[in-house]
Amino acid sequence: DRDRSLWNFISLDAPYISEIYYQDVADGLYNSAFGEADLLGIMPDGEERYYKKSGKNILELGRVGATGNQTIVYETRPIIKRAGVKLGKQYSDRGIFSLLVSSADIFSSDEYNNRTPDLQDSIKIKVAIISQSSLDKQGDLLLPQANYNKVLRQKDVVSSEVSIYEKSNLGWIEMDEIPPSVYDLVNTYVQDLNYTKYRFWTADLNTPVLTIIDTGDKYLDIEYRIESTSRSTNNVNGRKKEIIAYPNPTFGDINFLLNNHPSGKYELRISSILGKLIKSESFDVGEDGKISTYVGYLSRGIYRYSIYNSQGEKLVTKRISIVNP
Repeated sequence: DRDRSLWNFISLDAPYISEIYYQDVADGLYNSAFGEADLLGIMPDGEERYYKKSGKNILELGRVGATGNQTIVYETRPIIKRAGVKLGKQYSDRGIFSLLVSSADIFSSDEYNNRTPDLQDSIKIKVAIISQSSLDKQGDLLLPQANYNKVLRQKDVVSSEVSIYEKSNLGWIEMDEIPPSVYDLVNTYVQDLNYTKYRFWTADLNTPVLTIIDTGDKYLDIEYRIESTSRSTNNVNGRKKEIIAYPNPTFGDINFLLNNHPSGKYELRISSILGKLIKSESFDVGEDGKISTYVGYLSRGIYRYSIYNSQGEKLVTKRISIVNP
């Protein structure tokens, strides 16, 4: 059939396995914030995501980080799974959430001190995640441990709109310019704000059997289903540079694996989620590409880590969770 596609991913070999658990809402640590939820998803990093059935669709209500920080409650709820999708259908979807932070966390000292007196110490960041989706192809899918027939491919082009408001005596006032620190803060809650995602659906599953995310960095993030476990890979051609932190969450000892990066000097920086530098350490990294350090003296919570090469180029910024007693 010339109208059917064949997607052959049988040679994929993931460097690690991540387990995503779908459980009863009562098992959630933060379920009281999501009273309407019908389903709980626990992500590999311990983040809890809460979902609700609406008709035949599944909506995301919000999510909470592993240690109770970084809570997102959607004001406009995105549709995670549509029922009755058909080849050729197109959809537009939008999820909106807001973050309330202190003005001092956004502005430099000079900017903060030069603000007009009627402005209060409160900032609201509104984030809209917009998805343009199309069911563009149908075919057969080959994966390392299973084959699927009559699979629908859904293409999602995801973009974002960020706006920022200052609290005044008269109410919220939208700012004309957005400080770069705002995007850094938002990225600690939603790691990717602009990307293209492909999801491959079978008729009998509520989760895709294969997900491909193209962030525009000349590589693909891939997650595929193995029985009840999701197996993930960021290495399609075997030579992509990547940095992995483990164990994450950590009780104190943590390692950073620099896959396919050259030996040499590297700098590790750990910051609060609002960007305040907490720890900076230099390492001579050998052929094993491994950095090890201790962070158990820090308080429980979510932190950001960045790694720089000897030229001062930032290679990565991601999150780590510290769950010490």
